[in-house]
Amino acid sequence: MNDALIRMECPACLGIPLEKVAVEPGLDIDHCNRCGGNWILQAHTPQLAAVPRAFARAALSHRTEEFRFLCHGCHAPMERNSARCGTCEWGNHLDCPSCGRAMAHRKHQHITLDACAHCRGIWLDHAELWALWTAAAAAVAHTSGGLASDIGSGLDAADAIFNVLYYGPELVRVSGHALSAGVEAAANIAEGTGGVLSLLHGAGEVAGAVFGAIGDVFSIFDGL
Repeated sequence: MNDALIRMECPACLGIPLEKVAVEPGLDIDHCNRCGGNWILQAHTPQLAAVPRAFARAALSHRTEEFRFLCHGCHAPMERNSARCGTCEWGNHLDCPSCGRAMAHRKHQHITLDACAHCRGIWLDHAELWALWTAAAAAVAHTSGGLASDIGSGLDAADAIFNVLYYGPELVRVSGHALSAGVEAAANIAEGTGGVLSLLHGAGEVAGAVFGAIGDVFSIFDGL
């Protein structure tokens, strides 16, 4: 069977198939629409690194509700990064969506990842990816005084810059009042002279920084 047609299951959710999401023509990532997680192979990083904005647009999404992780043993709700289920003592190790082997927990800076050394792939939860985006957005806003004064930093910056990347400056300008506070903040900046260009430039910087961090994550496989 053509690999492109294989529907792997989300390693975090139970029985939910991953969706092929197009980054660019001929380049897909495996994404879970339920939890927002992404399966990324080291072999694909050179192609993805060339299009960081498109990758961020495909991999990230706004989550209106926090993902409720269920124990794979007894299906009781539990913390995503807990070592064990408090109800049945199931050890929290996800299976690789590609080969089915148990993935190892790997620490990289401030995030915990699930990694398969056999496939050289990582499972990146939505919360982990959004944490990378928030940190990068805050750094970009801090080094760009104009952006920082208009949208603030931290979550405000992350939300506003993401919305320009995701929705596009024209939709942000027209529909800011109907969407999130981040869109409204982005719309206010877009009204100013050069505002659209500064936001788009900021979005590109943040996307590049996020993918740079993801590229660094794959250093966990060095020497294996």
